[in-house]
Amino acid sequence: MNAPQACTRLALVAAFTLALALTGTDAQAFKRKSTVTGPGNNTVTNEATTTRTPGGYNRNATTTGPGNNTMNRASQGQWNPATKTWNKTTTYTGPQGNSADVNHSTTISK
Repeated sequence: MNAPQACTRLALVAAFTLALALTGTDAQAFKRKSTVTGPGNNTVTNEATTTRTPGGYNRNATTTGPGNNTMNRASQGQWNPATKTWNKTTTYTGPQGNSADVNHSTTISK
């Protein structure tokens, strides 16, 4: 292989690697869907997507039950290395649009 071919090959490998790095965000997402059927042939389906972030995660989940009623849950967690604290925030939204926020912090003392 001559020098121009080697440079071309190196440029293609570098471009491909950069493309993977820039589009790799979705590759770190974990998706899950589960369905349970209970009495009266009623079903409940849960769909969740969790994505890693630097130092934490984002998670969105939708649960659909009988009568097509849905509940959404959006949460995020973040580690703060300076304070050794894990912070988690979750917002629950019910079928009628009512919502509640839950915040939780845990500090490591050792």
